Amino acid sequence: MSNEKNSATINIPNKIIAILVMVGGGALFFYGVYIWFWHPEILRQGGGMPIPFISAAMVGGLLLFFGSPIVFAVKSKRHKKRDSMSQSDLAKMFDCPSSGNKGAVYLIKLVKDPILVKLKCPNHSGRRLRIPLRLKDQCVPYFQDAVFRCFKCGQESTVDIVKISGPWTLIKLSCPTHGNKLPYHKIWNTVYSDISNGVDATP
Repeated sequence: MSNEKNSATINIPNKIIAILVMVGGGALFFYGVYIWFWHPEILRQGGGMPIPFISAAMVGGLLLFFGSPIVFAVKSKRHKKRDSMSQSDLAKMFDCPSSGNKGAVYLIKLVKDPILVKLKCPNHSGRRLRIPLRLKDQCVPYFQDAVFRCFKCGQESTVDIVKISGPWTLIKLSCPTHGNKLPYHKIWNTVYSDISNGVDATP
């Protein structure tokens, strides 16, 4: 519907990354120990591995082995803090970061964690939000406020047409200024069920 700013996502969980780094660090350390104690002739041979290299491998391996769990613990704490956002922080997510205007949410997709939300400010290009699934219930009032807004101007609008298409609920709004000449909003069925209480529409 509009040009959107792509947001990067990390597909590999931090826990797996931490484990892989620990394994790599441990392997590096024990490789250094193996060369140092069991095959010292490699160090003495001309052109062999220099002692500083083996020492660095052993020290670096230890740092990786013991440091990665600490880094993982810090990152996990940050993610938990992010996943327990305050109501004011949640509300700000739906406001345009440039103008502070209320935007229109025109797509909500709930296939897996996180929830994908696409929204557009009347004066700026579209944005994507990725909201942790655990925050879904907290976000229902903000979904309800943002979905029923005109895609073009952001005004509160009434539902004119509702269609079901597979897992999607397609809704066409009627804006006080732009009428019903608006694109359909695509909302995941289960989410629309949560936000459509008291909303009347022409089927």
